[in-house]
Amino acid sequence: MWPETGNWEIGLNVSTEIPDILYKYRSLSGDENREYVRQTIVDNKVYFCSPSCFNDPFDCRVHLSFGGDEEAWKGYFRDLLAKYRTDLDHEQREAEVHRIVNTEARHRNPEALRNLLEDLQQQTYALGIFSLSARNDDILMWSYYAHHHAGLCLGFLHRVGPLGPALPVEYSSTFPQVDWLNDDDQRQKDAILLTKADAWRHEREWRVLDWNGGPGIRTYPPELLAEVILGARIAEEDRDLVLSWIESHDPRPKVLEVGLKDGEYRLEVREPRNGT
Repeated sequence: MWPETGNWEIGLNVSTEIPDILYKYRSLSGDENREYVRQTIVDNKVYFCSPSCFNDPFDCRVHLSFGGDEEAWKGYFRDLLAKYRTDLDHEQREAEVHRIVNTEARHRNPEALRNLLEDLQQQTYALGIFSLSARNDDILMWSYYAHHHAGLCLGFLHRVGPLGPALPVEYSSTFPQVDWLNDDDQRQKDAILLTKADAWRHEREWRVLDWNGGPGIRTYPPELLAEVILGARIAEEDRDLVLSWIESHDPRPKVLEVGLKDGEYRLEVREPRNGT
């Protein structure tokens, strides 16, 4: 089963360079989105989402194989009983292991394995995740996360407190092969929670995972909001509204804007040309 704590090492790529600032793209379209951004800037609140709400149906899907011979499964059930059935002595545990493996053959029962996968999937969906990006200038993300470049992008420091540590997502064309018996907990978690399809590679995603709190609102220290980047198509009234929110944030984050790069299909993040 998944661990009870949120401690996690970066296991997929130990040489990954951790950016100083990670970014959250947000829309300002509609009252609900505006209120979300207002709370983030003014009230220092962010929302950790359940993986069940992600837009990618493959994301955080539990996919495991159940190999191993009889002796390997006996060792697995022996360890479980030692941990959870402390009322049993050695002989009783061995008898129970024999019953589970040789009589019930639970480890070869398709229905039992399906139930195990479903239980693990529900545990995964109970996790809270705050997704961020190492990029603040991605054309596609500005389009579909920031309402056609009319929203904004928030830059967070992420090494401490409720917004850290952030862990890097890896990208693959196939599901990682994960074995229930032979792969340790970290390998299983990395493969399921920190691996996405190659199609999303451009996002350069990082994730903050909360096993204990689950989905919901978190309050972050105000000094972690480092930048607010205004979209290339932000409406003037939205710009003024966001700037008024920023005025109440102490310390005041740096205000930047996105412009279209002359002669290239590229965005550039720059100081505001019209001042703030």
